Amino acid sequence: MDASRGCTETPITPATVARGMQPASAAFATVLVAALSSWLGAMVFWSFVATPRLFGRLGRERAGEATRVVFPGYYVLGLALSAVALGALAAWTLVEGAWRLPHRILFGLLAPLLFLALYARLVLVPDMERHRAGRAAGDEKAAKAWGRAHGISVLLNLLSMVLALGGLATVAWALV
Repeated sequence: MDASRGCTETPITPATVARGMQPASAAFATVLVAALSSWLGAMVFWSFVATPRLFGRLGRERAGEATRVVFPGYYVLGLALSAVALGALAAWTLVEGAWRLPHRILFGLLAPLLFLALYARLVLVPDMERHRAGRAAGDEKAAKAWGRAHGISVLLNLLSMVLALGGLATVAWALV
């Protein structure tokens, strides 16, 4: 206990003590950071490590098979972690009893993050799968549709990384 600082609980971090943050608020902020960090780490790993290595080592066809197995679960992971982050934000906001600016910014970042994972899983992945066979058979129309869906998925993945990074930066700002 640090009575000289007016704290009656064991400090969680120097930042939480400096702000006088309640331990429950700090716990929910920690869960939010863990969820966002996990999703951002998965996106970075998949985009910049796993996928290039798969395609470089296995070739287009075998790597394509591997990614088709992984992608549905990848987006389910994104949905789950985004939902956990939103839930932690809601709990953090309720514990603090205020809808402060950082909370509003976080909601503006996390809600689209959840939506993008949902859209990719429910729309883009099935769309790419629907056009996969035609693309492999040389159907130009199917190849174009597959390429469009793939391009959109790459852009949404990059946008999701930016949103997650923005969320982490916002939490850091809120805790200082």
